[in-house]
Amino acid sequence: RRSGLYVLSVVTLITVAIWRSNATVEAPNERPNELSVHDNSKSSHKVCKFDTSQRGGIDFYGIAANQAKSGFPIGVEVGAYDGQDASQMVDSGLKVFSFEPSKINYNRCVENYPPKKHKRLQFVNAAASGENGFVEFFDDGGTGACVGCNEGRDPSKGSKIKTRSVRLENAPELKGKLAKVGIIKIDTQGHEPSVFSGMENWMRSPEAPPMIQFEFDVCLMKSAGRTPKEIVAFLQSLVDAGYTLADSSVSDFESKYYAFEDLKSSGATFF
Repeated sequence: RRSGLYVLSVVTLITVAIWRSNATVEAPNERPNELSVHDNSKSSHKVCKFDTSQRGGIDFYGIAANQAKSGFPIGVEVGAYDGQDASQMVDSGLKVFSFEPSKINYNRCVENYPPKKHKRLQFVNAAASGENGFVEFFDDGGTGACVGCNEGRDPSKGSKIKTRSVRLENAPELKGKLAKVGIIKIDTQGHEPSVFSGMENWMRSPEAPPMIQFEFDVCLMKSAGRTPKEIVAFLQSLVDAGYTLADSSVSDFESKYYAFEDLKSSGATFF
């Protein structure tokens, strides 16, 4: 019943459309190159996107509502920040579990959406990652308060904290619920490959989530210590698990920015 599995990469970098599980992701010029655009929003299989707008013609919250009506009443968010996106997922009809490693951000979420008033929204103060245990990082309560990015390793950005680390497929909060998860949203500032490594068995199982949308930014992943080859291998692992990769659009600004980054990394600029 979950033969159509889809993953959406965020519109911050590349556009990929890979249709079969035996497809190959290639990396010309040492990084994933732009491939063809595919908007799958009007097919029987839904594709979701990262931001909260209608950009690219894909309505994320509309898709979340369709999932809730199609027998997948649970949504999972990784990277809550202020809880707004999780709240809108709830408004779409889902019961949502939102994982946030930052204690400051977690407290903000609980303050913005008190559990007694928002019974279908559960915030979890934990980092979704590739291992169960604990992780340490510097927490300033901003969007950079994350496990894998530069800000999280910078002592000037906040106090050092130790927080629980969980593989999503083993998270106690999701025990017995994996088969009901219809959509996952992941925004972790370059930590995404580690989050997915904690879902690898789940994604290959009959209970695999039919839709996953995530931020895909090579610069952030490189700042988190990932090499271009590792980033391509990460995308390939999703394809090998039976997912289709799709992105709705890449703006002119983004195209120019990453073109500049390519020139900069190759030493072709003076600054």
